[in-house]
Amino acid sequence: MEETVEKKKKVKLVPMIFLMYMFISGGSFGLEDMIGGAGPGISLIILIVLPIIWAYPYGLVCTELGAKYPEFN
Repeated sequence: MEETVEKKKKVKLVPMIFLMYMFISGGSFGLEDMIGGAGPGISLIILIVLPIIWAYPYGLVCTELGAKYPEFN
C-alpha cells in the first residue's frame, strides 16, 4: 500500500498582507450605531470583553480537537 504524504501549504506574504489590511480597514459592523446608542465607555468595554468571552469556548474546542488528532498539527 502506498502512503501519501501531504504537504503543508504556507501562507505567502502578499495574501497575508491583504488579509490583515481587510480585517483592519473593515472595522466592526455596527460600531457607529453602538457608540451612538450606548456611549463610548460601554462600547469600549463591550468591544474588549465580548471577544474574550466569545473566543474562549472556541479556544477550548480547538485545544481538545488538537489533542484528539495530533497528527494534523
